[in-house]
Amino acid sequence: MTNPKYGSLQVLYSYPGGDDAVIELLTNIQATRQFHVGPEILGDVSVAVSAYLDDTWFIRVQTKISDVVIDQSDFSTYSDVGSDFAIRIFFFDQFMSVSLNDKWVYSYGFASIEYTEDVTASLKLDGASTTITDIRRVELSDGREAVFVDYESTTENAIQSIIQQRPVMVLPHVNRKLTFTYAAEKDDVDAVFVHRYKEKTSHPSGLSSDGLVYFEDVGVSIDLETARDVGFITKLYRLPELNTGATAAAATLQRQARQRRVMVETVQRLDPRIEVCDVLHVNLVTTSTERHIERSFIVEDVRIQMQDGDYSMSLTGRKKT
Repeated sequence: MTNPKYGSLQVLYSYPGGDDAVIELLTNIQATRQFHVGPEILGDVSVAVSAYLDDTWFIRVQTKISDVVIDQSDFSTYSDVGSDFAIRIFFFDQFMSVSLNDKWVYSYGFASIEYTEDVTASLKLDGASTTITDIRRVELSDGREAVFVDYESTTENAIQSIIQQRPVMVLPHVNRKLTFTYAAEKDDVDAVFVHRYKEKTSHPSGLSSDGLVYFEDVGVSIDLETARDVGFITKLYRLPELNTGATAAAATLQRQARQRRVMVETVQRLDPRIEVCDVLHVNLVTTSTERHIERSFIVEDVRIQMQDGDYSMSLTGRKKT
């Protein structure tokens, strides 16, 4: 069960503004238009962006419900030179906004809206061919355009202020960068030359089959796999600082706790392909008991050791379910 009134979606892309093309963002977000009269009929929302030249370049934004244009606005770029357009389309609760090159150009408020548990988004190109680049979907959409952090805050406290109570994993990236994600799974890698394998089953404190979610509203998040494997367990998730994505956050906490019931440790030959959040597939037969072990787990920690000139890699992760 989810609360459909609260949700978000943020998609960014760029394309040459001088091209005669219409780029439409298709979603499965259901909404009704403003000033709707009669029975409430929900339809899929889409947003079409195009450009045209009239002394200066204009950008045109059309909001559609079930392929019917319900609102349109044209915005002048105040330039007669075609340049790349960086588009940002942002849904937050009952509102949708569009930005061009980091400047707001359009907003629309729906009379009512419903977000599915898994919001889908795709880009459709009509008209002349063009090249769409820098396509991104932001996973942790937030309605705040800016976050003020105390100057004396530590890095950890500053990050917590930004992400609020979301169950975010902070992962190291190349060039000293950090990646923030709910539950990213990178590449699938087959484990080779495994020297030692260890598996431990426990019951994490966050484990629950039925979660009561307390945020700006109240919701329920049910994990059927936990109910089947462990039984009926209730837990209250207090997320009062979240006004969107709270039920998704609770479902993520439930899934991570369920996965951490089975923790896996391996020691194997050094494999530089493996990174945190890769899915490692183990398929081996033990030499002592001839037991066949076939397991997939999500890597949470990577350690490399060198002893007597011999490199080895220790991996720790949670079971993929």
